[in-house]
Amino acid sequence: MANAKRNRIIFLLLCLIGLSFLWTGSSFLSWTYRLQDFYPAAQVDLFSEVIGYLFQAAGLFFYAWNEKRQLPSGRSAQFILLTVIGFTLACLARLSASGPVVLVFGLGMNLLFGMIAGCYLTFLCERAPVNRAGLIFGASYAFGSICSFLLSLPEEGRFLHAAAVFAGYAVMVVLVILVAARGFPGGTNVPAFETSAPGCSDQPHRLLVIAGLAVFLLSCINSAGTYFPIADVDASSVSLELSRAFYAVGLLVAGLVNDKKRAAGAVLCMAALCFPFFTITAGGHPEIDVLLRILGYTFFGFYAVYRVILFIDFAQYRHLLFLAPLGLLFGRLGDAAGTEIGILLKAHPIALVSLIAALFVLCVFLFFYLFQNLYMQPAASAQERVQAFAARFDLSAREAELVALVTNGLTNKEIAESLFISENTVKFHMRNLLKKTGCTNRSEVIHLFEETHR
Repeated sequence: MANAKRNRIIFLLLCLIGLSFLWTGSSFLSWTYRLQDFYPAAQVDLFSEVIGYLFQAAGLFFYAWNEKRQLPSGRSAQFILLTVIGFTLACLARLSASGPVVLVFGLGMNLLFGMIAGCYLTFLCERAPVNRAGLIFGASYAFGSICSFLLSLPEEGRFLHAAAVFAGYAVMVVLVILVAARGFPGGTNVPAFETSAPGCSDQPHRLLVIAGLAVFLLSCINSAGTYFPIADVDASSVSLELSRAFYAVGLLVAGLVNDKKRAAGAVLCMAALCFPFFTITAGGHPEIDVLLRILGYTFFGFYAVYRVILFIDFAQYRHLLFLAPLGLLFGRLGDAAGTEIGILLKAHPIALVSLIAALFVLCVFLFFYLFQNLYMQPAASAQERVQAFAARFDLSAREAELVALVTNGLTNKEIAESLFISENTVKFHMRNLLKKTGCTNRSEVIHLFEETHR
């Protein structure tokens, strides 16, 4: 029963986040293409990837601020309302016949898109099993990226330019509303978070500030180094949608790696941050730019997953759900700043490389500090680890004993002999342990226990 409930939650999250990212991401592209009907390419870049991203960040901030001040009882209804308003603004932005009106409605649309993202990231934080959040997020965004490319194929690859595409967006919005209206069964991983949970050290506010600055910098460096003007995209033989489809590869890899080991996800993210330097030095040739654009989106998946999961971990461990959208918020601010740097310094590669190098050094320093405090804490004793795990998931004393024995590799028969109880009693406590931790078998309990204390 617990397994069925867990699988249903994962399926609902995949549908909700995947469909939401599909229609909002595709609508953003449609709006960008619509702006080209009224403004030169340089202004379109500024409006969409700088100001538009800032409005998304504002939407994420407003949602987080609102989440901090209200109970989550009406979150599904709130999500539906935000979706309807966001879709209405997207339609108005596409159907308007005036450039300034298209811009204004589009910016309002981006504000709502930020709030929508904040809502589904909060759902992910509250409902996802602890060791599946990365893959759920990565798979959802991968689904949206690939389907956005498939959606663009009709009309010789220009379907996202056409007003008719909004009929498809309407279908997606209806599906999203139906999923949200079903609601979610009780959370799988939020029962009893302690303030001294592993990975949060004794200086949470400092870590949050440093994490936010690190996410901002890595997003800024990536966007500045891999900035491709919309004019170059139009002249390329490869569509923007096809390039974004390769985003799925990075998202899936990063989701798997982060769920396996958070420290490995951080290392992968920092390793990918070297790619913008290669883009700057190797770019300038149309045939190479196509490959660089594809690789850029692939590596972007590593940042996209880690920056979200980093703050979801903070939110889960502190049981402060309003922290969940902040990773994407700082990321969007960095995306906007990096794109603006790219616009200003694209014609000055030496200055661009120098600035990115300085930001890179600062980013590495901040990540080193985070790595030490999040993933290299002094090892606790076996008893302390079991006690912390039991407190986190609100386990009974007997269930905590099972954790200690299961993680040492004992079978049910051996546990029964050790505790002087029957095997049926062991199975009863094991079922409760699996239910509370959101796991389906003892192997997942062992994995979750080890991951919690890495």
